[in-house]
Amino acid sequence: MMIPGDDVEKCADMVRPFLALYAGGMGAKGANFHFEVFARMGYEDVANKVQELYLQGKKAEAAAAIPLKMVEDIALVGPPAKIKDELAMWKETCITTFLVSGPAQVLPFYADLING
Repeated sequence: MMIPGDDVEKCADMVRPFLALYAGGMGAKGANFHFEVFARMGYEDVANKVQELYLQGKKAEAAAAIPLKMVEDIALVGPPAKIKDELAMWKETCITTFLVSGPAQVLPFYADLING
């Protein structure tokens, strides 16, 4: 996922609800594949807190509990120069597809960032 913008935290705030849903709301407690992925990434304590809040219906609090580092480990957020710098790390991984959304007029901007 790629969310460009001048304010890294505001960009991360656009990703946090998705992470809260996946870490906290997918599957049943104890049977959530996405929760397990975040735990293996080193975020087990965060995932536990997010899942607890999410299952209590506190979705906004669950999203707010997700640290910036966790967002940055799964998404490209922030100013274009930061995204471009971080893309190099992603190109070294097994990732072959980026989720990109937004108005059609921004798609060329994303393509320029990714393709350099």
